[in-house]
Amino acid sequence: ADERAPLENVLASETARIAGYLVVESVPLRNTSQQAALGQRTPGIIMVALIERPDRMPYEAWIAHWHGPHREVALATQCTFVYVRNVVVRALTPGAPPWSGIVEEGFPADAVTDPRRWYKAEGSPETLRRNLGRMVESCRAFLDLDRVESHPMSEYRIGD
Repeated sequence: ADERAPLENVLASETARIAGYLVVESVPLRNTSQQAALGQRTPGIIMVALIERPDRMPYEAWIAHWHGPHREVALATQCTFVYVRNVVVRALTPGAPPWSGIVEEGFPADAVTDPRRWYKAEGSPETLRRNLGRMVESCRAFLDLDRVESHPMSEYRIGD
């Protein structure tokens, strides 16, 4: 958080806008199956979700649901190979959007076009309906879905 200027300068030269945050990171699921060599792209897709704590929910209850029941539902119902949670402590850059959390989840590439794969329901419309329903219910319990941004990205291994 203190010595970030060199990185911000590089990023600013490559994009129109940057937003930086001080976060507390936890990794409920480490990537052990989709490894990349140094300098290479991680197989699959990384979904980055930017979330806000709804005003209707006290902070402690929000964290408790996100880190407890929601974690269990997400890991049980999706074919995720990595799950990283970042609780935002504060914005570091001027004008950064007021996100409360940043989530990184990795999925196999074929899951992007196959909801049954995404929701661990291969061959079963009933399992798809059940798992999707559980996931949406859990998200609605601690998020206002119209206040969530989700972006598909690639991840490159640049160091150990």
